[in-house]
Amino acid sequence: MDKQLSVDFTLQENLKNFVGQYVQVMLASGDSISGNLKNMSEHLLHLEKIDTGRWHENANNLDALVKLTNIIGIQVQVRGFKGNVK
Repeated sequence: MDKQLSVDFTLQENLKNFVGQYVQVMLASGDSISGNLKNMSEHLLHLEKIDTGRWHENANNLDALVKLTNIIGIQVQVRGFKGNVK
């Protein structure tokens, strides 16, 4: 079954459904950051293998911690994807 987003839940609650998946988070600063959602705590999001478009050769070596209160939007894969995953 495909994972879904719900307007009945907060962004953080929606993100919990996608631990282990590739996600993109939009930040209040206007920037966005993408990577595999490794883990979440009450206040932080841990993205691994981030892809910022700046460090292509090092993408698998970069991780990021993001303060959950800085996140204003998310983009996730919710329907079946048959291609290669980053």
